[in-house]
Amino acid sequence: MKYIKSYKLFESYLKGGRQPLYHITRYLEDILKDDILKVSSTADHENAICFTRSSTYNGDNTIDYRLVLDDDKLRKDGYNIVPYDEQMNYVKNALGKGYHKDKRVKGKSKVNYKWRPPKHKLDIPKVEDEYGEFNLEYEERLYKDIGELGKYLIAIDISVDIDKKMEYMLVDYIKKYPNIKVINISQDKPWYREEEYDLTKHLIPSKRKLVSQKTT
Repeated sequence: MKYIKSYKLFESYLKGGRQPLYHITRYLEDILKDDILKVSSTADHENAICFTRSSTYNGDNTIDYRLVLDDDKLRKDGYNIVPYDEQMNYVKNALGKGYHKDKRVKGKSKVNYKWRPPKHKLDIPKVEDEYGEFNLEYEERLYKDIGELGKYLIAIDISVDIDKKMEYMLVDYIKKYPNIKVINISQDKPWYREEEYDLTKHLIPSKRKLVSQKTT
């Protein structure tokens, strides 16, 4: 029963038609302040918001914060999210017109299953690949900002220590969007999302001003 309860709690997105979208960021404070997820320059020089569909992808150990978004809600509100093969676009830009003749990348693409190493716990040598990290990302992109972002968030995942200011910002944000969970994760196991961040000590009514209302 323990596992069934856990499954229902953290896999509730299955009520919809699509799995969540994950967006890794270091700029949570700005995102919460503006309530907007903005397009930015990508590795292959496009202006877009990059997502991954893989909960195991850790951005080469660069997760500080990760936004978990409801794809169904986004699409219902007109956000057109499309699969994207960044690997081949990046390689083409890097190697120029002769990219298809380069043996290092010949035939490599996110749609080619041969270049997706399986996830397992076996103690066997890992095949290193210059472009292998792209293949684990399962990337999708959106080419415009997402306003009123909180409406579309399932959770905010955190893998770093946060200060009181950030805790209060999260509390204020969740008061506005009570649909959002705040989850502790680790860099090496980003798929393990069963530990909810304890913000209850800040949810007790008090006379303090909300962070968003403070003046300098």
